[in-house]
Amino acid sequence: MMDEYTTNIETKQEEYNKAVEKNHVAGYLQLIAVIIFIGGALFTSTALQSTKKDLGEREAENRVLLTRVATVNPADYRVSFTTTGSVRARADIAVVPQVSGQIVSVNDAFFEGGVFYPKEVLFQVEPLDFELEVDRLEAEVAQAQTAYDLEIA
Repeated sequence: MMDEYTTNIETKQEEYNKAVEKNHVAGYLQLIAVIIFIGGALFTSTALQSTKKDLGEREAENRVLLTRVATVNPADYRVSFTTTGSVRARADIAVVPQVSGQIVSVNDAFFEGGVFYPKEVLFQVEPLDFELEVDRLEAEVAQAQTAYDLEIA
């Protein structure tokens, strides 16, 4: 029984030694492959460097530059987009006149989406209507002043 046990141990030891030897051989083969790869990369890099020309070595006479020339004239161009979604104005305002009257002119930029600047005139009211309204209000002030003066006296 002891002989079988010893033989079994020796067999297992031999199998282990063979496996270790195979691993060593595989490791050495991998090391050789890596060294060959690095050597090949260095060789390729050196070969490419030796064939490279500096930019200064090229002659300007041998270069051909192809160009296309187009005459550009400035012009107004309106860009339009076709999209989906909703657009809201930053500010909504109501235009309410301080005086009534006939409107005789409207600013050219007065349309939906138009841009205005401070103190810009949007509408012009018929001056005759405005002047008549001023005269009427001045008459009311004079009438009120007269009534006040009569009450004080």
